[in-house]
Amino acid sequence: MAGAGTFLIYEGVKIYNSPLAPNSQPGDQQRNHNQGTAYLAAGGIAFVGSAILIALGARNKIEFKHRKKLMSLESGLLQNGNLGATLNF
Repeated sequence: MAGAGTFLIYEGVKIYNSPLAPNSQPGDQQRNHNQGTAYLAAGGIAFVGSAILIALGARNKIEFKHRKKLMSLESGLLQNGNLGATLNF
């Protein structure tokens, strides 16, 4: 997602700053600016979204590692008298 956001920002800057053709219409400059601004906004949203997803993933990874340390595997004859395996947290 960060790559897509970066690409959209790159394209937005390129469109926003593109020179006008010699036979361009009077509203072409404004259209380029509007389209470039839309690309920049979409790229910014994609980039921020990817940063949020990365932060949430990092937090979940840390929480998983913490819980993994608390897990214990018990196998053989269990406390309830049955034979088997159990994973305790």
